[in-house]
Amino acid sequence: MPRLKAAIEIDAPREHVFALAGDLTKRPDWTTFVKEVVITAGDGKSAGTKDKTTAKIGPQSKKWEGTVIQYEAAELLARSFQGYFTGEEQMTFDYLLRSGLAPTTNALKLLKFVGLDD
Repeated sequence: MPRLKAAIEIDAPREHVFALAGDLTKRPDWTTFVKEVVITAGDGKSAGTKDKTTAKIGPQSKKWEGTVIQYEAAELLARSFQGYFTGEEQMTFDYLLRSGLAPTTNALKLLKFVGLDD
């Protein structure tokens, strides 16, 4: 399976950024193609939480289900998913600067969401 990795630097407290990016139900606010995320089991803030995601890929609506496999408030969200997309993702929030920064469209939307788009 291909592995993708990207990092961005955001000049804001990680707790603030995680409150947006770590909340699955807020993904439509900053992820271009995700239109809805519904928590179907759990609280959205712990391992075992399950969700259903609806996205618009081109003209078609696509769905997949996810399960949070690791959650550490303000630090880490990892989940597996299957359906239209199958795989795992992990978002880590820390104060370390890494090489290879990638300002993607979603990252730029997240920067705007936290008020750093100037």
